[in-house]
Amino acid sequence: MIAKGRSLCYIHEVDLAVSGIGTPTPGSIRGLSIRNRKEPHVANIKSQKKRIITAEKARVRNRAVRSELKTAVKAVRTAVEAKDVETAQAAANKAGKLLDKAASKGIIHKNQAAQRKSGVQKLVNTIK
Repeated sequence: MIAKGRSLCYIHEVDLAVSGIGTPTPGSIRGLSIRNRKEPHVANIKSQKKRIITAEKARVRNRAVRSELKTAVKAVRTAVEAKDVETAQAAANKAGKLLDKAASKGIIHKNQAAQRKSGVQKLVNTIK
């Protein structure tokens, strides 16, 4: 939908991505379209349009990292249930490294990373 008084040549790529016409934005090529969010915002300021795309990229990246954290902790739980000490300790070390990295990148809080690492190590210690 094109607003009255605006010709197609002046519509920015973000406007086109939101409205569903024209060329996609660089982010939407990789599945990062603004349309995927609950409420599409059409910014008028160029820097804000860029921030919308950047925030969407960060959101998808952060979701992937959080999923990886859950998978790493699940691997520890599985090894503990199987009573495999060496595998559990190796998985706990890997999970600890991933948790520290996520905390340093600001994806999770450093205290939450510390609490999760402590809980994972306590699980491993139950079978030692």
